[in-house]
Amino acid sequence: MITTMKRIAGILLILAAILFMVVITLHSKGDPQNINLWHLLFFLVPLLAGIYLIEPESAIGLSKILQKWIPGLPKTEAQQEKGENASLSAEDTEVQRLVEEEGEILGVNEPPPSPDEWYTKLRPVLHEASYYTVPTYYLDPSLRVIDWNIAFELVFSRIVGQLRYRHVAWFIARLDNRDEVFEHARDFTERVHQGELPLADVEPLRYESEKYGTVSFVKVATQLHDGEGRLHGWAVALFIDKIDWGTFERHLLRALREDKLWSVYAASYDRVLLQFPPYLQLIRDVISVVPGEARLVADLGAGTGNVTWELLDRRHRVTAIENNPMMLDRLRVKVGDSENVTVMKASVEHLDRVSDEKFDAAVMVNVLYAVEDPLRCLRGIHRILKPNGVLAFSTTHSDTRLDPLLESIRSKLEEDGKLDEFARDYENVRAANKEIEKTIAGRRSRDDYRDYVRSAGFEIIRDEASTYVDAVMMIHARKKPDASSSTSISFSEQELDPIATTIQE
Repeated sequence: MITTMKRIAGILLILAAILFMVVITLHSKGDPQNINLWHLLFFLVPLLAGIYLIEPESAIGLSKILQKWIPGLPKTEAQQEKGENASLSAEDTEVQRLVEEEGEILGVNEPPPSPDEWYTKLRPVLHEASYYTVPTYYLDPSLRVIDWNIAFELVFSRIVGQLRYRHVAWFIARLDNRDEVFEHARDFTERVHQGELPLADVEPLRYESEKYGTVSFVKVATQLHDGEGRLHGWAVALFIDKIDWGTFERHLLRALREDKLWSVYAASYDRVLLQFPPYLQLIRDVISVVPGEARLVADLGAGTGNVTWELLDRRHRVTAIENNPMMLDRLRVKVGDSENVTVMKASVEHLDRVSDEKFDAAVMVNVLYAVEDPLRCLRGIHRILKPNGVLAFSTTHSDTRLDPLLESIRSKLEEDGKLDEFARDYENVRAANKEIEKTIAGRRSRDDYRDYVRSAGFEIIRDEASTYVDAVMMIHARKKPDASSSTSISFSEQELDPIATTIQE
């Protein structure tokens, strides 16, 4: 119907153009000098429009020819649109040429993603993104520092252990431009008191980093809300303007790689090692020194929660301390809604904000080898233990060779008829352990760890030089009762418990 009407309209426009030219010709008495440009335009425009309605391609071609002779002749809408598309097409062609010339790039020849790719694949893991981006820290609604990401910890490594659960003012006081930032904070406070709570906040920051020299940032703080619009805190990203990029890039790549290694390792680690009896026996051996009457036990580097679960099964109250979000996700699923567990997202190297003499025992299963400063870590553990409190840990060392352990795991899976089922997980475990062996597992000797333990103020009460298929050593130690207590500033137990995040929350 529409096509027929277009054709009729086109025919009428062509007839009108022809009739107009006949009238003009008669009026001019056959003298061409009496026909001007406007006469031609009034003839050609309806003529082209009519032809376009009947046959669009013919009109566009005729229009291009006439425009060479009559520059003022307007382009049709279709002609303009086709010109734009032709321009875009040329650009796309050039881009395609560049892509093809650059050779094979991962995924470049894969088909396009499905329309629901964001919802089904990206949305469930987007919470990881902020952990691997620019230096960022996180505040609660009262502006207390709750957590930070990897890049932030690198830049502020000298002070980061003192910040957790403290007001952001403690951070501001360490900045080079603290006066300006405090003035900005007072202005922010005044705006809040007047009933305005800014959804975002921006300002410059400067800090003298021991690793990277003078670092300048643009701070961008944004509110974090739940689905009901309730404020839960702030994410504060620090976009770097100036830094020793060479050193920072090297450190950042190493730190990100190590963290992702543990994150990817977490799921396969659980599925494979929970099938391996020597691993379960190692956990029981390490925690065997914990007295049955021990009220509070710290599981340091709690990982996916296997040690925490065993301690809960023995009816201890446990504070699980772990810094890797992926590990913590699995721990949460494992311990469920137990009222006897408190979870702190923190590094075992930064226990500064934990109370003195809080715990009866502390355990670490295959954690200490990954710590950058074992002596500092052990001194922190000594401080948080009560007099006569016990420490138990296992760790790799300079004589560790992981091939026998890995082969034993593989043989057990094969014996149980589960090797095919867990083949991919086993390969992940093997690859991760070989990387660990190559990089950090053998950095220190058995005697180094014994010296660290004694220097931190412990007496060794059990020393197993080799266990867990000869992969690790194990030490039980006791805090010397006559050792002087640390004078470091920390929360009291009553102050700490409400701030620490319980697993059921």
